[in-house]
Amino acid sequence: MCQTNHERLYITEDKWNQMIDHGKWQKYITNSFIVNVFFGFITRLLGKSVIKRDASWGDWQRLFFVIAIILLPHRHVLANDNPQLMLDDEKPAISMSLSTKDISEAGAFVDKLVNKEIATHSVPGVTVSIVKDGEIVLLKGYGFADLGKQLQVNPKTSMFKVGSITKTMTALAVMQLVEQGELALDTDVNKYLSAFKIPQTFKEPITIRALLSHRAGFEVADAGNLFAANSSKVVSTQEFLATRMPKRIWPPGLNVSYSNYGFGLLGYLVEQKSGVDLATYMQRHIFAPLGMQNTSLQEPLTNNDGLKPISAELAQQLTIGYFQDNKGENLAKPFVFMSQIAGAGGVTSSAYDMALYMIARMDNDKYSGGDLVNTHTSRDMKQRLYNDRPLATGIMYGMFDGQYRGYERLSHGGGTPTFLSNMVMYPELNLGVFISINVVGSDSNVVDFLPDLILRNFYRPYPTKSPQKAKPPTSQYMFSEQDLEKYTGQTCL
Repeated sequence: MCQTNHERLYITEDKWNQMIDHGKWQKYITNSFIVNVFFGFITRLLGKSVIKRDASWGDWQRLFFVIAIILLPHRHVLANDNPQLMLDDEKPAISMSLSTKDISEAGAFVDKLVNKEIATHSVPGVTVSIVKDGEIVLLKGYGFADLGKQLQVNPKTSMFKVGSITKTMTALAVMQLVEQGELALDTDVNKYLSAFKIPQTFKEPITIRALLSHRAGFEVADAGNLFAANSSKVVSTQEFLATRMPKRIWPPGLNVSYSNYGFGLLGYLVEQKSGVDLATYMQRHIFAPLGMQNTSLQEPLTNNDGLKPISAELAQQLTIGYFQDNKGENLAKPFVFMSQIAGAGGVTSSAYDMALYMIARMDNDKYSGGDLVNTHTSRDMKQRLYNDRPLATGIMYGMFDGQYRGYERLSHGGGTPTFLSNMVMYPELNLGVFISINVVGSDSNVVDFLPDLILRNFYRPYPTKSPQKAKPPTSQYMFSEQDLEKYTGQTCL
């Protein structure tokens, strides 16, 4: 998720709980998937009368105005400093290698930037890790994990809620089961469901392929659904999915419609086929193998007999989340629960553990003791499941796939009512950056811009060849001069 400037309001404890229960927290944070939602919105808009042949100039003006309003706050997501297409045979031209010998300079760069954000925007705590060529080259904690107790952030043990970055782990768990033959990418998911079924709104069934790509066609209707203000309101994943199912508004595969429900469903499929809850599965098959000792899907649940709570030891390492009011004061907020839809955003982790995770993901999903998935599956997971939009940001197995300054950029952000996180990997450079802050409501955008500033500061744009003149397209959509004359006329402004 990414954060934009927004109105900050004073929130009382009662109002805060209402915000969580009714989804109003979404007014204060913006998901990094906004661009993908935008494309789905525009595609839907294109089907309306505004784009018919008899559309007036005013209709077009209104459409372009809507597009501009949506894109302007997120221009940094769409920005590409190097619009050239990469050629397969080109290699990156690197001005400086970010490795252990350069860590003092990289550390000073991050220190200056983060400390300025803390001072300027009253950010309580920040945790950062950078990996390069299979090594952790920077691991830093800034500020406080608990302002009240003046507990400083420890990048190795302080656990921050990483939100939707969880989706990349859920996708990995799904592919482990696909590899074992327990699940199949192109099978109707209803074949795996017995307690409830997805309605057959369209003739095309929803598949795991569509769910992993946010192309199941679900309506974006998360408000009031994702979080619970206290553990007594947490329901089972099965009950959540059965009773809070969004409408199907597009055929599967047609449009990108970012779906937390979809990844909650994927997590449930993992539970159904593995025979254990998702938290236990991830602990056994992802966290423990990678040595991620301070990472968990479990939460500090009380008065809830249906779910297993996080261990007392790990509970002590949970970072306090804050909401910043209009006076710039950071208000400590209670833990916000996501166990009911854990596969969409329930993981809590440390910067150190996220570094271990990034290293494995960039090394063909290998670790010292073996493989998370085999080489063939790992290779498949580096490809888009739908490649019908090669020049736009796409989705590959729960990860956003785009470019920045000519380099491939794999990423996912995460946001909750009190935490903002970002994980960005540049596979061609074997470089990964993770950052998380424990506040929402401040004007800091450090979570968004730090990973890309690392790339900008230490590497030249890629490729360095002179841009080639684009060839005119030859396709079924080419029009002759006579065709265009049909739509020529006078326009009065």
